[in-house]
Amino acid sequence: GLDALTAAWLSQSVRKIKTNTNPPSSSLLEFGYDLPGVRTMFEAFGQTDMWDDCFDLASRDSLGCVVAGDRHTGMWEGTEEQLTKLEAMGGGNNDHASTVVHEMPHAGHNVHVDDLDGLLKIIMEDHKDDWNH
Repeated sequence: GLDALTAAWLSQSVRKIKTNTNPPSSSLLEFGYDLPGVRTMFEAFGQTDMWDDCFDLASRDSLGCVVAGDRHTGMWEGTEEQLTKLEAMGGGNNDHASTVVHEMPHAGHNVHVDDLDGLLKIIMEDHKDDWNH
């Protein structure tokens, strides 16, 4: 069996397809990814560079960054250097701000599925002061 979060995520890939069977209104379920859509998203992601926005925010305010799995994947060139630079910023000129990079070595792309407890721990720790007022 699958855990509920994985099952919910997988169910997003189920679609009804119409059939020409009797009755005409009947349908079947099809499971699979929209591969052209996945390719389009992947290519767009590879062309999207949000590092300048991250650095801008980190220079003014607090920033928390969650890194799933091994941060040395080599998939995104320069990621290690960018994360190191981000960590070093430490909230810029704001004495009450900080920049934190959280690593989740037991999680893959879907951190909420692979390591929900770890993600919740990070969120709770980072926002404990917000919730205690």
